[in-house]
Amino acid sequence: MRGRLPPALWSAFGDQGSETVKRGENGKPPPLPKLASDDGEGPTTTTASEADSEACEVEWLRTWGNGASGQVGGVVWFVWVGLLVWARAKWARTEYIRPKEELASIGNVFEEEKKGGPQVPTIDLKDIESEDIKVRERCLQELKKAAMEWGVMHLVNHGISDQLMDRVRIAGQKFFELPIEEKEKYANDQASGKIQGYGSKLANNASGKLEWIDYFFHLVFPEDKRDLSIWPKTPSEYTECSEVTSEYARQLRGLASKILSALSLCLGLEEGRLEKEVGGLEELLLQMKINYYPKCPQPELALGVEAHTDVSALTFILHNMVPGLQLFYEGKWITAKCVPNSIIMHIGDTIEILSNGKFKSILHRGLVNKEKVRISWAVFCEPPKEKIILKPLPKTVSETEPPLFPPRTFAQLIQHKLFKKT
Repeated sequence: MRGRLPPALWSAFGDQGSETVKRGENGKPPPLPKLASDDGEGPTTTTASEADSEACEVEWLRTWGNGASGQVGGVVWFVWVGLLVWARAKWARTEYIRPKEELASIGNVFEEEKKGGPQVPTIDLKDIESEDIKVRERCLQELKKAAMEWGVMHLVNHGISDQLMDRVRIAGQKFFELPIEEKEKYANDQASGKIQGYGSKLANNASGKLEWIDYFFHLVFPEDKRDLSIWPKTPSEYTECSEVTSEYARQLRGLASKILSALSLCLGLEEGRLEKEVGGLEELLLQMKINYYPKCPQPELALGVEAHTDVSALTFILHNMVPGLQLFYEGKWITAKCVPNSIIMHIGDTIEILSNGKFKSILHRGLVNKEKVRISWAVFCEPPKEKIILKPLPKTVSETEPPLFPPRTFAQLIQHKLFKKT
């Protein structure tokens, strides 16, 4: 007798279900794997990690689904369990599967990374503060070109040590290795306005679909504005890393000042102008979002993060050297290659507005894969929500280049972006 489940179950996870199943010891199967969130009440909204666990249930059924062969009751039981898991898998599939018009552009990320063609520029910052005017000017021109043409770049020789970045990576990785029950202790509650903490999806996605991602979001700078009560108490690597994360945030804040000064000069402004326009040292907020992308059974049907631009001034991204970031450049999706010891930097909507569109906030998204977990540490540098009016700076506007953006506070910009409010 061959064990089969409904084809929809196998299609949900890339298998036709026609292989001969194996038997367990004494013809009995091992216990059915239990999802961390399984409360016996049927399908619910799952996290990406839990949806990955559902694939384990499917594997259990594929392997042991014929373990009670010859026993009518056993066969009925396996059919019932098969239908239950089929329903749960189908539920997860419909939550995460992308719209038809989007699927054609989603490919294998490892194959995409190997392709030639346009590449995200790499900017070496070692000469950005050189006393040699010609050397410094060359570095500024490379930065300006990358900001105008791409709006994203790999930064090398950025001044943050490999050891510090590695410790930040370890802390985040260890947190996501915790059981779901432990992570849920730090859960956010977006409905009540509590956005910091652990979450399993983003709100207000334009497509109405879930993203294949779990995340942890918290403010990391300025230090007097942090809420350490929501920072994980376990694992030990994270509690020990609270100071590491704080030091990383302090060094990123210094890097942000360096970049904002350079971009100001690129626009023909006084050196500190852009930093002043986004709040200065006292008001600019650094918010860290650790993105955890589990292995995905059918990555060609899902996205880790759907296409968007960042509303921030600047975004700095650390990652675990697994590809996934794609940029929409000249009408095509380009996969960013992994550059060792680099930090990826995005120009955000805020700087695009202040520069009157001269610097680009590029559309980007995150692919997933079935082979490796991908983790990224995104730090968003954001101006205060109400204190500053964002609009094109006078020096970026002329009769031939009128303002492209209306005046808005940062809070209004977010509302406009999420809900298309004026």
